[in-house]
Amino acid sequence: MPDSESIGRAGEYFTGYILELRGTRTTHVDIYGHDLWVRTKSGRMLTVQVKAASRPTPEPRSKVRYHFKNRSKVVSDVYSFVALDIPRLLLFDSMPGNRAITVESFTDKNMEESIERLLY
Repeated sequence: MPDSESIGRAGEYFTGYILELRGTRTTHVDIYGHDLWVRTKSGRMLTVQVKAASRPTPEPRSKVRYHFKNRSKVVSDVYSFVALDIPRLLLFDSMPGNRAITVESFTDKNMEESIERLLY
């Protein structure tokens, strides 16, 4: 099983791949709190922080969820949550502490809508 640094790095490159395919220019950066700089089709420059999970974890009496931790106090413009095992991502404009996202939320439709909403 890969370590958390490898999982995070895979999430960063997966996010860049997905955004580049949709016409958003991405630059991988090694700056505390930001993982990508992106230039949207409309010319906006945004910072992106990527959170990745290799698989969901079951919770007692609850739905199966992907869990994402935020250790950074740096605020980014966009947060990418990546489910590597399926592989899909969801974009959000905030990261309040830690976040748990159900497996059912990671659909192609939700992925495309989140990209459209935050990057165009």
